[in-house]
Amino acid sequence: MKIIARIFAGGSIFSLITANALHAQVNATPMIREKLHVKAILKEDSPIYRSASTSSEAVEKVEQFSFLFVFEPSVAASDFYYVGKEPRRALGWIPQSRVTLWDHRECIKFTPLYDRLPAKVYANFEDLKASLTLGPMTRAQGLAEEPDGISNRQFAMLLPVLSRRIAGAGNGALEIAYVSANLPQQMVNANAGTNHSANSPAMNYLDILFVLDTTISMSPYIAPTKEILDRITQKVIGMREGGVRVGLLSYRDKGDAEFVTNWYSLMTANLKDVQTILREQVRVGAGNLDVSEAMFDGLYTGITETNWFKGSGLRVIILVGDASGHPVGHVNNPHRYTLDKMIETAAANSVRIISLKIVSKFADDNKIHEEQLQKLAEGRTSGDRGSYLQVNISDTMEQNYVEQVASSVETEIARLLRLIDVTQKRMPVSTLGRGDRAIILKNISRSASSAEPQFSTGWLSEKNVENKLQVKPYVFMGREEMVLILFYMNLALTSVTTPTQKVFDSIAPVVQAQTGEQLLPGQTVQDHYEKRLGLPLRSRMLAFTLEEISSWSEIRRAELVEYINKQKKLLETHNGDPSLWFTTSVGFTYTFVPLDYFP
Repeated sequence: MKIIARIFAGGSIFSLITANALHAQVNATPMIREKLHVKAILKEDSPIYRSASTSSEAVEKVEQFSFLFVFEPSVAASDFYYVGKEPRRALGWIPQSRVTLWDHRECIKFTPLYDRLPAKVYANFEDLKASLTLGPMTRAQGLAEEPDGISNRQFAMLLPVLSRRIAGAGNGALEIAYVSANLPQQMVNANAGTNHSANSPAMNYLDILFVLDTTISMSPYIAPTKEILDRITQKVIGMREGGVRVGLLSYRDKGDAEFVTNWYSLMTANLKDVQTILREQVRVGAGNLDVSEAMFDGLYTGITETNWFKGSGLRVIILVGDASGHPVGHVNNPHRYTLDKMIETAAANSVRIISLKIVSKFADDNKIHEEQLQKLAEGRTSGDRGSYLQVNISDTMEQNYVEQVASSVETEIARLLRLIDVTQKRMPVSTLGRGDRAIILKNISRSASSAEPQFSTGWLSEKNVENKLQVKPYVFMGREEMVLILFYMNLALTSVTTPTQKVFDSIAPVVQAQTGEQLLPGQTVQDHYEKRLGLPLRSRMLAFTLEEISSWSEIRRAELVEYINKQKKLLETHNGDPSLWFTTSVGFTYTFVPLDYFP
C-alpha cells in the first residue's frame, strides 16, 4: 500500500475520474494529430459563432493570439473550424481564415542577449538558410528581430512552433507564430533608393544612421567607425527592454563615377553585419574637383528613406564630413536643397543630428561647413536638438573621432533608457531635465500612430551564424497532463527502488486506471509515456523494463534515483508556482515548462 500511495501523491486519480466524466458529456470528437489535441491560434480578435456562418449569433469573443481547441464535428462545414476554449467541450464555429493551427506542444523563448546579437525572423525557410550560409553577404532580410514582447494578452503563448526543418549542420529551423507592433514587411534591396518601412520588434529602439562622406579625403575615418560600433555593441549587451539598431549610408558628389548616395546597410540590430560591411565594402572615391560635396543629398536620403523604427524610441543621424553642402543655384545641387529644408525635414521625421566636422585645409569652406553643421545639430526646437562635434587634423585625429562619437552615442543610449523608464511609468516626466524632456516627449508621442498589433509567421534558427544558441525549447501542457507526468516519474522511482514482480503486479492496474493505457509485461515506461503524452524522451530515465531493472547494480539504480528525484523536483516546483499557470474563462488551466525539466 505504501508503494501505491507514493505513486498517487496529490490525489491525481480523482482528477482522472472527473476528466472521464466530462468526456462522456460531450458529442464532439477532439481533432487529434500525433496523439495531441490540435489547437487554433487566433490571428485577430474574432467571435465564436453559434453556427458555421458569420451572420449567425456570436457565442463569445476571443482575442488575438489566444488559443482554442479544435474538434471534429459530426457534420463538417466548409471554411470553418468547430472549436472550444477547453479540451473537452466544443463551443461553436470560427472562420478558418482567422486562425492558424498548432498541432503539437513545442514553443520557444529566447536565450539572454549576453553573448549574441538579436535573433532574426525570416519570411521563409529559404531566406533563413541563405542567411546562415552567406551571413551578411545575403540579400535576405529579416521580417522582425527577436519579437519577445509579442503580446500583452493574458493568455499569450510564448512563441508557438508551427513546424521544424533542418537548415544545415543539424541546426533546426523553426516556423513560429508571433505578434508584432506594426505590419512586418520584408526588407527590400538597400540600394534600390525606395522609401523603406520599419521593422517591427516590440521594443524601444535607438536608431543610429551613419551618413559618411566617402570622398578621398575621408579615408582615415572609415576604419575607426568600426571601433565605434564595437563600443556601442559592448554598451548595449544585455538590454532587454530596448536596443540599438545601426544603418550606414555614404555620399560623395555629382559626377562621381560610382554614386552620389549609396546605401550600405538599412537599420539593423546586427552591428556585426555593419562592421563587416565597413571592413569589406566601404571605400573612398575621388568625388568631384570642387571643395563642397553632396552632403545635403546624403542627409535628405538618410532622413526620408530609412527604415526608422515606428514605435517609441530615438532617431539619430551621425553626419561625418569635411566639406560643406552645395548652395542653392550650384550646378551640383539640382534639387535645390537648402539648410532650412534639411532642418525642417529632420524635425518632421523626429530625426536629430549629431554632426561631426572634420577640419580640412580649406579655410573658407571650413567656416561655411561649420555653420551648416552647427545649425543642423541645433534643430528647429529643443525636441530636435542633437550635438555638434569637431575634430582637428593631428596625429591623434582618428582616436579623437572615436572618442567624441562614441561618447555622444553613449549619451543617446542613456537617454533611451530614460525614455523606457518613462514609458514603463517607472520615472515621472517631471523629473527629467528640460532638454531630455523635450526630446523624450516628442519621441514617445510618435508611438500613438503605430499600427495595431499584427499576427505573423516566420522562420527562426535555433542557432545563429556563430553557432550560439538563440532559443530555449518549452512544452505547452494542461494541469492534468502535469499530474500525469509526475505520475510517470513516481512510477519510475517505484520501479527502480523496488524492482520486483510483486510490485509490478500491484501497480499495473493502477497505471491503467490512471492513464487509460495498459502497462504490459516487457513494455518500457518510456513507451507508455510517449504513447500517452506525445512527448519524446531526452534521457534513458524511463527507458527500462522491470526485468532489466532487477539485473542492475545498486550503484546504477542509486544514480538513476538521484536523477529522477532531481527532475521531479524541478517539475514539482514549477507545478506549485501559481504565477506560472494560466486559467481560461471556462476553467482550463495550462502552463509552459522548459524542455530540460523533462526526463
